[in-house]
Amino acid sequence: MQGQVTQPPLKVYHADSFDDRLSFITKNKSYQYAEIEECDVIIHHQIVHKPRHTLKLIKVLNEKYESSQKKILIFIIHDFEYQYPMFNNIILLRTSVRASGIQPNEIVMPYIWETLRKPLPQIGSSALPKVGFCGLFSKHRKKLIRVFKESSKMHCDFILRSKFWGGAPNNKEIVSDFYKNMMDNQYILSNRGAGNYSMRFYQVLASKRIPVLVNTDMILPFADKINWTDFIIFEKDEKKCIEKVDEVHKSGKYQSMQEKCNYIFNHYFLEEVCFDHIVVQLREKSMLDVQEATSSTNRFFWWKVKKFLYKFSSN
Repeated sequence: MQGQVTQPPLKVYHADSFDDRLSFITKNKSYQYAEIEECDVIIHHQIVHKPRHTLKLIKVLNEKYESSQKKILIFIIHDFEYQYPMFNNIILLRTSVRASGIQPNEIVMPYIWETLRKPLPQIGSSALPKVGFCGLFSKHRKKLIRVFKESSKMHCDFILRSKFWGGAPNNKEIVSDFYKNMMDNQYILSNRGAGNYSMRFYQVLASKRIPVLVNTDMILPFADKINWTDFIIFEKDEKKCIEKVDEVHKSGKYQSMQEKCNYIFNHYFLEEVCFDHIVVQLREKSMLDVQEATSSTNRFFWWKVKKFLYKFSSN
């Protein structure tokens, strides 16, 4: 299997079977189930999808397992990108987080689901860069789309939707449009959506295409291992993205960059290897070392975050 790492397994306790999405953990060589007395870490068995429930869950799990003297991993996959109160023995794996606000107990969680297992055929040479996008025309994408559409240096192929997945995520025609758009283009605009991350980013990598996105105070996963800017377009603003695509295309590097995108996906983000790399990160950062289970934040901060989460969930 590509991307497998050699390391001792992590002894994991979970109170119930993992939900469908978290079941990928058991496919990794680093996973070994253990009872709570013998485990290295506790993993909450369900992914957290609702911002409003996250704060309460963090408190409940901290209190429930405080006497175990074990670290607790919580996987959070929703759009809230701001800070939570920090407990020493809680580790949060979050898809959406700001680089300027990430805390010592947090790791960026890649969105590894709903991707192609087999990459699309590589696209050969073209006079102009072929730039695609098929998806929701949302506020964080509008400027990037407009700048590319107005450039005479780009061949743009954009399908703009007014709703997420066109309002029908299981519609075969809409899904077909999405992948045909990637099939036809070398570069795919992959800016963030409502959260400070992009599901599309990983779908593009898996498909052997080059993501193009503005750095909106992001941290890309495994950034200490992956030199992302060698093979994707990840710039500080929209103008820089145009300039970089033009430069890459004229140099001819886009051919090898497509290959590298798929290589990185297979080595880090396949379900069979991703948890292995998460475990490496946890160990290298000494995040599994047990400390006294305390919160680093005061009551006012708790109240502020709770109020913000309620407002965020209502939008």
